[in-house]
Amino acid sequence: MTRKRVAGSKSFSLLCISTAAIMLYGAGPLYAVDGSTLFQKNLFSEAAIAYQKQIANGSSTIVNRIGLVRSLIRLDKWEEALQQAHDLVLAYPRSADAHGLLALTLIRAGRPSKAAIEDSAALSLSTDSYWALVAEGRLQIWNGEETAAHATLIRAANIHPSWPEAWYYIVDTAGSEDSIQPSDFVDLASYLSLSPKGHPNNLAMQVLPSRMPLFRALLNHTPFKALNPITESQMIAADNGGKVETIEIPIQRQGNYVVISPAISGKKVRLLFDTGGGSDITLDKSILNKMNMRPITRSVIFGVSGKEPTDLYIFPTMELGGQEFGSIPVESVSSTPGDFDGIFGVSAFDSYLLTIDYSNNLLTISRGKNAIAPPPRPGDYNVSLPFHYLDGDILVPAVLAGNPVWALVDTGADAPALLSLRLARQVAAGMKPNSYKEMNINARLGIGATQTQQKIIMFTRTIPLALSDGNKSSLKWDIEPALGADLLDTQISPAEDFEIGGLLGNGFAASAKRITFDYPHKLLTLEYPLSRIH
Repeated sequence: MTRKRVAGSKSFSLLCISTAAIMLYGAGPLYAVDGSTLFQKNLFSEAAIAYQKQIANGSSTIVNRIGLVRSLIRLDKWEEALQQAHDLVLAYPRSADAHGLLALTLIRAGRPSKAAIEDSAALSLSTDSYWALVAEGRLQIWNGEETAAHATLIRAANIHPSWPEAWYYIVDTAGSEDSIQPSDFVDLASYLSLSPKGHPNNLAMQVLPSRMPLFRALLNHTPFKALNPITESQMIAADNGGKVETIEIPIQRQGNYVVISPAISGKKVRLLFDTGGGSDITLDKSILNKMNMRPITRSVIFGVSGKEPTDLYIFPTMELGGQEFGSIPVESVSSTPGDFDGIFGVSAFDSYLLTIDYSNNLLTISRGKNAIAPPPRPGDYNVSLPFHYLDGDILVPAVLAGNPVWALVDTGADAPALLSLRLARQVAAGMKPNSYKEMNINARLGIGATQTQQKIIMFTRTIPLALSDGNKSSLKWDIEPALGADLLDTQISPAEDFEIGGLLGNGFAASAKRITFDYPHKLLTLEYPLSRIH
């Protein structure tokens, strides 16, 4: 895994005023300063207070209410933002911007179906609403329609060129392309020129500028391009309905972890197969120091344990399962959690269908329009779960302790399943006090070096988990040991700009005899013996 209660206006205290605000405006009443002025100065906490005061004092215009929601979004106080967005729609039911902003906030809350309803209402009122178009583009990204999303978001950016919300997601759509194009640099420059602050921009602004040299080096190049014996042109022909291309790769098992052993420019390394590990290879610095490669640039890498500095490289070749690939992005870390040389971010192969056969210690990667998960063996059955693919991560609908949530499938996580701390607290609220314990632990759980303490809830009883393919097959089991962890709340969900309620780790994946990650068709297929059916 390499990756409140809503407050009313009277709950805000002038003690929250930052030193910067006092220096700029003196120690007088903050609400005397217009909220929009504070927002433009990136003082989002102070802007939220000012907007609340203006609304409470009778200036309840749509501009102030939208400003309050925007301020709360920039603070990533999404629960408060959601309540205020609902109030905005109640106050202005015929405003497309109100419905659009509520839709966008619902997506951050992990409720895309409800967001789609609100966005449909917004677009029925106006097809030229900035917030309706941003929400529509965000929903198109969620549904894997990146080309349509880019066009929709450009329309929004043309309405408010200096507002960063549309530009942030425009840059996000570039991740769907096989290679970086010159137009991507125009979009990226447009976004970076705004120097936006607050959620979700802070993370992007820490990473993107320093990665420009890497992007330039990959211009018109396909990362992990197939070279020999299967060429990239053969892979593309397969995508268009030609012969399915297949590569078989032996794997090693380390507990429930899957380890592959590619040779990177001739140097063989042991890599954790990690569906939550991004779209490149991460290597321990001690390994990279022996490979005599000059880094392209220095940057920052983020994971579930915070951030740390990294060097970025492009290696010319990688051999895996007898197949040679080219243009291999690699980044360094000070040390890798676990007994591995590094991490293989599986979304690097998101043009492929990948099957882990736990019975025969074999990974099969297939490319082509007609590639499908293998049929179940005699005495087995398959469950196929549609998934959404968000920023390189697989999200499936799940029910945890009776609560419908979106769960991240992460083969790099050493746990059968986790609950978010927010959800775990909700579940614990209905239990006897001796049924759970909340505590802090000192642990480095993945990439990063700044978050060495994790807050967790341990349950003394099992937590039921259920997944369904929406048809006749379902998976049900009890999570034991059951844990809630704030790495989902503080690291993963904010980075995704989407609320994730649970995580399904390598114990979940290895519970199957075979598991197939079909990225092109967005299907997760697990094979079990018939005896497992409830």
